[in-house]
Amino acid sequence: MEYHIRKNIAVPMRDGVILYADLYMPAAEGVFPAVIMRTPYNKDKFDQEWLYSNPELWMKEGYCLLIQDVRGCCRSEGILRSTGESEVEDGYDTVEWAAAQPWCDKNVGMYGLSYFGWTQYAAAEGRPPHLKAICPYMNASLLPFSVNEYKAIGGLHMYWLYGQALARLDFLDMDEARREQVRSALTDNMEHLDELLFPLPLKDTKAAHVEGVPLLKDYIELVEGAEKKEFWDRGHHPVKIGQMATPMLHLTGWFDMAKDGTIGQYLEAKSNSEVGDKQKLVIGPWFHGGALTDGIDDLYFGPQASGKAMEMDKMMVRWMDRWLKQEKNDQENEPAVLYFMLGSNTWKRASAFPPENTACRTWYLDGGGQKGKGSLTTPIPPTDGVCQYVYDPQTPVRSDFKDSQGRQLTADLGELEVREDILSFTSAPLEEGIPVTGEVKLTLYVSTTAVDTDFICRLTDVWPQGRVLGYTWGMCRTRFSDKGFEPKLLTPGEKLRLEISLGFISAYFEKGHRIGLEIMSSFYPAVNRNTNSGQPSGSAAQCSRATQQIFFGAASPSALSLPVES
Repeated sequence: MEYHIRKNIAVPMRDGVILYADLYMPAAEGVFPAVIMRTPYNKDKFDQEWLYSNPELWMKEGYCLLIQDVRGCCRSEGILRSTGESEVEDGYDTVEWAAAQPWCDKNVGMYGLSYFGWTQYAAAEGRPPHLKAICPYMNASLLPFSVNEYKAIGGLHMYWLYGQALARLDFLDMDEARREQVRSALTDNMEHLDELLFPLPLKDTKAAHVEGVPLLKDYIELVEGAEKKEFWDRGHHPVKIGQMATPMLHLTGWFDMAKDGTIGQYLEAKSNSEVGDKQKLVIGPWFHGGALTDGIDDLYFGPQASGKAMEMDKMMVRWMDRWLKQEKNDQENEPAVLYFMLGSNTWKRASAFPPENTACRTWYLDGGGQKGKGSLTTPIPPTDGVCQYVYDPQTPVRSDFKDSQGRQLTADLGELEVREDILSFTSAPLEEGIPVTGEVKLTLYVSTTAVDTDFICRLTDVWPQGRVLGYTWGMCRTRFSDKGFEPKLLTPGEKLRLEISLGFISAYFEKGHRIGLEIMSSFYPAVNRNTNSGQPSGSAAQCSRATQQIFFGAASPSALSLPVES
C-alpha cells in the first residue's frame, strides 16, 4: 500500500531536549488519528517483530504512525535513565505535540511492549487531554524497574543496560578510535557478565565501570536504592493506574517474565471507577516479546495458539477504532478477558479475572517420604513434622536452568530437583483433570538459622513419565515480608507464618498428572542472592549458610491453595 514516510522529525520536550521520530502517513489527503510507539530500541529497527512491523496495516485503516526514540536513545537527545523518570513528561509532551500537528485529527493512541509498554503507562499517568487509548503489553509498571515488592533485584538489569549502551554507542559524540575502545570493553564484559556480576558487594561490580558509559552506573543506583522509598517514589515509580482516565488493552503470556505485573495492572485498572469498564486483558501461551508463537521448545500449543492466528495486530487496530474513531464496534459488550489454558490448549473468555466460576481448593504439605521429597494431600497430615534443607548463597539455584535437551522456559525441572537445597512436594496422580485459573497462594510455616533469608516457591505439573514442567513462582524475602521499607530481622530458630503469592496461571492438570510444588531459597539471577546477613542487598559482602525448616501438620498447616474452575 502506498504511504509517505518522514524521517527524523524533531519533537521538542518542555526542557528543550529534542526527541526524534519517524512519521508514517496515509497517501490520501486529510487528517487522521495518530498511534505512537515510544521505544528505547531504535526507531529505525522497529520492524524486529511482526506485531509491530506492519505500518501498512495502520495506513490501510486510516492512521498516522509515529515511532519515536525515547530520551537518550539512538537519535534522540538527552540522557537515558533506566528509572524512566523522564517518561511521564516526555510521553505527555509527545502526545500533545502529535495532537497539534496538521496531519492529526487530535485523537492519539499508543502501543508497544515491555519498556515501550511502560512509556504508555507513564504518558497516561500525566493524563494528556488527547490520549484516548493505549495497548500496554508485557510490562510490570506497578513496581520499579527490576525490583519486586520484597525489594529483591532482578539480575537481568545489567544485561539490559549493556544492550542499551551498545545500541547507543554509534550515536555518541566521540572519535572513532575511542568509540571502538568502548565497544571492545562493552563486548568483552558482555561475554562474561554472569561471572562479573556474581561477586559481592553488588555495588562494587566492575561491570558498572566502563569509562565513557555512565548509563551502566544506573545499576549501582538500582542496587543501592532498591530498599529505599525515595528511590521508588522518584521515577519509574509504581504508576498511579487508579488515577488514569485511559481505556487500556493489556496483553501478556504465561511464560512472560512480566505476566504478574501485567495482570496486576489490569486488575488495578478495573478497580478504577472512571475507566474500569474500558479495560481488556489477553493472556496467551507466550514468552516475553512480540513473537507470540504457537510453541516453546518442544511444546506445541495448537494452530490457534499464536498471536498471528488470533490476529492480535488487528485486535489492536480494532481497539483504536473504538476509542480514537469512536466506532461502535461492540467492544464494551464483549467479555473483558481472553485467556489461554495451558494443558488443555484452549482459548477461553470470561467477564472477569479470575473467572467468576473459580473456587479455592487446598492441598496440604506433608514431608513424609524420602529426603527432599514430600506429598501434597487434601486432608491435613495426621502427624506434625518438619523437613529441612541448607541454603548456601555461594551455590544458588539457577533461574536460567537448562535441562539436558537445552530447554529453558519448558525445562524438565526433575533434573534440577536432585539438588539437596530444593524440596519438592507432589500430589497423588489425579483421578480427574483439574482446571486451575487465577492466583496461586501458599501458606508456609518456616524457621531459619539466619536473621534474614528468602523462600522461593514454584508450582509445577508432574507428568506421568516424570517430566516436571514449571508454571509460576513467587517468593518472600523475610526482612521485607510485610512489603514495607523498614527491614525486620528474624530471631534465628523462631517459627513464622508466611503468605506467598506464586503469581497467576491458567493450566489444566490432566488425569494421571500430579500437582507439584518446589521450595528453595535462591532463584538466581531472576532475583539477587540473599546473603542471610540482613544487610542491604547493595552493600552486603559476607555470605553465610542457613538451615531452613518447613513445618507441616495440624499445628503448622502449610498449604497450597489453587483457584479451580467449576
